[in-house]
Amino acid sequence: MVGRPKEDRTRRFAQIARRIAEGHFQDAIAQELSMHKSAVQRAVREMRAELAGAFNDPRWNDPSKTSAVQIARAWLERHPQSAGEQS
Repeated sequence: MVGRPKEDRTRRFAQIARRIAEGHFQDAIAQELSMHKSAVQRAVREMRAELAGAFNDPRWNDPSKTSAVQIARAWLERHPQSAGEQS
């Protein structure tokens, strides 16, 4: 298998999304979760792409139309089982 299992990806996205939704900056999130800022940025891009596909709306992929906070909140709404996990 290449990459991380889906459950790890979902858990990691949930950790990042919760912090973004709470107003944390991406560099602080990266430091808190012991990852590079680019990994946090990549996760936000992947959440954007997931939402664009789920809603069949390319505006989700456009950072000038949707903020990282909007992305995080929408992603958490679509993954309610992940919203309450702690880490």
